Amino acid sequence: MNDEKMKSIKDLIVAILLSDCDIKKRSKSERDIIFTLENSHKQYILENYISRNQIDNYIDIQRLEDSRFLVKSNLLIEKILQDWTDEKQRVSYINPQLLNVNVFILLICLFGQRGKKDVHIKTSMTRGAQETVQFFMFEYIGVHFIPSGRHFKIRLLNKLVEKSIVEGRPAYESVEMASLLTESERNSFLTIREKNKEAHYTYAFY
Repeated sequence: MNDEKMKSIKDLIVAILLSDCDIKKRSKSERDIIFTLENSHKQYILENYISRNQIDNYIDIQRLEDSRFLVKSNLLIEKILQDWTDEKQRVSYINPQLLNVNVFILLICLFGQRGKKDVHIKTSMTRGAQETVQFFMFEYIGVHFIPSGRHFKIRLLNKLVEKSIVEGRPAYESVEMASLLTESERNSFLTIREKNKEAHYTYAFY
């Protein structure tokens, strides 16, 4: 496995661990991760990410139910879990070296949900781990992740959508994040998209 594929796998595992996941022991040295993807759009993003990065032969993700998935234990997962979890199998410690822009965008695309008032992401991390993520989220991508019990409230997401379009990141990322915005923020997003089309950028919107 080359370094690029290794990074893609690590980014996906970390994004899942930052969400509302369950860590289940299968044996003394093997632990699986169970997580939920709320709808078909989120499941498409996961499938697209795995396919685009050609990592399907290196990570085993199984569907348990319509919205529940299991990441089967492997050596890479176990190494991260050894560093990140406490005796209750909770994510309590964060290694900042595994946090990056791709992790945070993947976290938002896979697990972000639009509520009545806020965009939020459910999480099962301890409060201390949440605060670490909050700090680095703003440092890396300028988005406020505000810990609120079992979830984060997200602020300034529109700025990230604009940046994603301008930098030409995968279209499905921009579209998914834009779907979490308010109507006025989405209108701004569409204006930016049209300007970029005029500047000869091409995006495939799904």
